[in-house]
Amino acid sequence: MSLQIRTDVARVSRDIAPMWPLSSFIAINPLAAFEDAPFEEANVPEIALTRTLEAYVADLQSGRITHQDLIAAVIERAPALLTLTDITVADQVMSAAHIAAAELLIPNTSTTTLAPAPAPAASDIIDDLTVKWVAAFLDSHPLWPMPHREDGLYAAWRTLAAHDP
Repeated sequence: MSLQIRTDVARVSRDIAPMWPLSSFIAINPLAAFEDAPFEEANVPEIALTRTLEAYVADLQSGRITHQDLIAAVIERAPALLTLTDITVADQVMSAAHIAAAELLIPNTSTTTLAPAPAPAASDIIDDLTVKWVAAFLDSHPLWPMPHREDGLYAAWRTLAAHDP
């Protein structure tokens, strides 16, 4: 390994929080002192909290914010929406940002879903399974010890994976 690579790794590793044991990977939780309070009441300097959806809907209904404000906020959060083609819905041309902003105002119930959620990609499924098995192997204080751990990760995984639903 070159000296430059070692220097780069050492420099960035100072910024990465230690993540061991796996059960407590959050290095610093600025809201820890407020765990018993409702989320909206946490008052931490330099931490911006998001208001509830109901608060934004009330602001919209009272006229404090407009639909254009909501669309601008959606575009600020997801600028890629500007690159999508406009869609015609009931003879009305709508931008993707307009649709996303409108969907924010729909109550979150299963009967109001506009489209079914896409199936997870195969790579997402593989990532989830890999993380699960590696975490089971590496956790030094598991709630349920991984059988065949003494055989090594790969051997234990090959033995147990056939039984994984």
